[in-house]
Amino acid sequence: MADYQCGNVIWAQWCGDQTGGVVTYCTPATGDYWGYWNQGYAASGSQTVTVKYEMGQWVEWNQMYVNSIQGQAVAHPVTPADVQAQRARQDAYQQQIRENEEKKRIAEEKAEALLMLYLTDEQKKSYKEHGHFETQVNDRRYRLRKGSHGNVRELDKTGKEVASLCVNVQGVPYSDNVLAQFLALHTDEDYLRRTANHTRLC
Repeated sequence: MADYQCGNVIWAQWCGDQTGGVVTYCTPATGDYWGYWNQGYAASGSQTVTVKYEMGQWVEWNQMYVNSIQGQAVAHPVTPADVQAQRARQDAYQQQIRENEEKKRIAEEKAEALLMLYLTDEQKKSYKEHGHFETQVNDRRYRLRKGSHGNVRELDKTGKEVASLCVNVQGVPYSDNVLAQFLALHTDEDYLRRTANHTRLC
């Protein structure tokens, strides 16, 4: 079956038919072949053209072309029902995406509400306004960014980020991951530092 989405050979053949065998691609200067074919197709009584760039016509022409050149059996022409079914599948897919995004949003809201229970007022304000907060653990200070990978940052005495620690819980909302990192730092900092991948930032 012809590749109707990128059938340059077919397009050239049709243009050649319209110019006496000389292949001329359709441009404003050489004529509107696509419109001409639409009109001719409708005039033949096959159907009434209501949309100039009707995908069903394009597919059917390719099928007829293959049949005439190769003598092969081809699939049935695309019908309005086929187009409608495809659009229904696309709509269902987009709806599923929207539903998944809404579920993620709700889960993140719940995770952030839980995280807030463990933070000071200053930390809460920083997280909501800047997407991160700082915490002191023994003689080190960390900045925890909202995220899941490389979001634990070690700070020097001036507050500059000097190292990134990558250790996370997979498959959970960002704020749940941040809470897990926060608790791990405060309960077993040494274990977290041994487990994490370290990247020097300066």
